[in-house]
Amino acid sequence: MHMADALMSPAVGGAMWAATAATTAYCAKKVREEVDESKIPLMGVAGAFIFAAQMLNFTIPGTGSSGHLGGGLILAVLLGPEAAFLVMASVLGVQALFFADGGLLAIVKDGDLVKLDINNRRIDVLLPEKEIKNRFKSWVKPDLQKDPFVKGWMKQYALSVGSAAKGALVDLPFKSRSGS
Repeated sequence: MHMADALMSPAVGGAMWAATAATTAYCAKKVREEVDESKIPLMGVAGAFIFAAQMLNFTIPGTGSSGHLGGGLILAVLLGPEAAFLVMASVLGVQALFFADGGLLAIVKDGDLVKLDINNRRIDVLLPEKEIKNRFKSWVKPDLQKDPFVKGWMKQYALSVGSAAKGALVDLPFKSRSGS
């Protein structure tokens, strides 16, 4: 999420996906075998906290980048490495699916009905499939220059940080000394 497009080759990306899938399967097996039932609520609460805390970014001076709380370490201390990995994988999955440009939340509008099914672990937007497809087709990235709700420092941040899908990199308007 913090890397620009084309920074990693498809072969490396595929290898990382495979490693992630294998690690997730291993951690799920370990947690199923060894976790104390009383730790499961802590996994949920800690994951929600880390999810929210990692949304607060800060500028790293002189780098053109930003950072946030390192939630993986906190989770590993609280939950152990395998449970922490699963919680972080869940947090990152939600961030990637719901909050990326054009993610699932981009199509939800005020007044849409949303069904939370806790027993089956589902969240459904109660819209016909055709409407969902039409919304994805017609979605256009918002123009932050014209957004009346993006003001002050938040506007400067929003205008200088690129899409999360492209690494969330800061794009500062510097010119080279050579004049080009």
